[in-house]
Amino acid sequence: MLRGAVFGLCNLWMGMASKPPNILWIMADDMGWGEPGLYPCTSPHGRIATPNLDSFGEQALKFTNSYAGYTVCAPSRTTLFTARHSGQFVKHNLSGTGIDPGQNVITLSSLLQKSGYSTGLFGKSAPLNDPLGLGFDAFWGQVLQHLARMPWLCFPLVPNPILCLCFAFPDSAFCGQTSRLFFCFFCR
Repeated sequence: MLRGAVFGLCNLWMGMASKPPNILWIMADDMGWGEPGLYPCTSPHGRIATPNLDSFGEQALKFTNSYAGYTVCAPSRTTLFTARHSGQFVKHNLSGTGIDPGQNVITLSSLLQKSGYSTGLFGKSAPLNDPLGLGFDAFWGQVLQHLARMPWLCFPLVPNPILCLCFAFPDSAFCGQTSRLFFCFFCR
């Protein structure tokens, strides 16, 4: 199912452009419906000033009819990485909180990697207990959920995030090159 969705998206895009897109996926845990300015609504919960995200999003493909796969972090990322509905986790031997390479689970990152994408994960990796063994070429962040509340334990201070991306993807569009497609997943 995941393989079909990825290749279907790439084929759809290829019909609209000369090559598949670079993918920058930003996942913000605990951000509610209608909070970022990019997605206007009448949420009674208030708004968050997100001018940089709004500017960035205006130049990108926006998903306006999708929902989080679960109510909390790691299980929601499990649905994204595996394309499995949370109600089907048990059927597919998924806990929702951890995936190891030995489980032989097909992940979005491994499919994109096999399709020629450079792949990088920055931030919280749960449920992926070994991001480099589950389809990511570069990883910088926390594997354990409880460390996500203490990012200084895992992240050195980086004055320019683009330098990180250039280190992870030296032949990517981030660094002025366009020879290699990339899938970059940011989660906080």
